[in-house]
Amino acid sequence: MSTMTTVTTVTTVRTVTVVTALVLSAGLSLGCSRDEGSDAERFCGEVAADPVALVSPLITDQEQLSATISHYEMLIRLAPVDIESEMMRILVAIETAAAVDPQDEETVQTAALTAYASEAAAVRIAEWVSAWCGVDLGPVTTITPHGPAVIPQPSSGTVPAG
Repeated sequence: MSTMTTVTTVTTVRTVTVVTALVLSAGLSLGCSRDEGSDAERFCGEVAADPVALVSPLITDQEQLSATISHYEMLIRLAPVDIESEMMRILVAIETAAAVDPQDEETVQTAALTAYASEAAAVRIAEWVSAWCGVDLGPVTTITPHGPAVIPQPSSGTVPAG
């Protein structure tokens, strides 16, 4: 993968999800290979030590992409069951974005859809990390709202035109 493709890929993921936690080729088999086992304390320590690596890692070349993927793989091995699947969704979004060919609309759309699908996972991770690790990852900006629906109430005394 060229540096240009990597930069374009990362930009696409950041633009689409803006979380970029998002932003990171181990595949789904990671969930089955927990060599180190879940370790919430160490997970929290790793996140607290470098929250930027979780939220918006610098990826401008293949080496940084590989380092980011390795970091996510390590965090997934340590992740508590509560957020393990969410961490895996973020990794899948990153790997999907890394495979984008900017000239191929299908790969671009697949990356965009995968990023959209990972938004709720990013929100859940940020909430969990805040509650259990005491680490504020900052606001998680999403394209789709992820919270209780807010239904506007009609103002009293007004009648719809018609």
